[in-house]
Amino acid sequence: MKKVIFPNSALVAQKILSNSGLTQSQLGEMLGYKKGQFSSNNSRGLSAFPPKHWNKLAEIGRIDVEELLEAYLKDKEAWIRGILSEK
Repeated sequence: MKKVIFPNSALVAQKILSNSGLTQSQLGEMLGYKKGQFSSNNSRGLSAFPPKHWNKLAEIGRIDVEELLEAYLKDKEAWIRGILSEK
């Protein structure tokens, strides 16, 4: 099992899917990706949506773009703090 790196971003991705009523494949296609794996990885916290898609995602998912930003920053901060705490 792969490690969840972006748990906060995953919650926002799931919210976008829920609010929009789209499948992972449909959302991926709307963003220019040919496979649903892209959205699946985001929904599972294995990756985060690139910032270049945030405005469109906010519109599709009927959320504020700030929600994407806050989730991404929380995830990145936790990741960096994890690295800094390693000895």
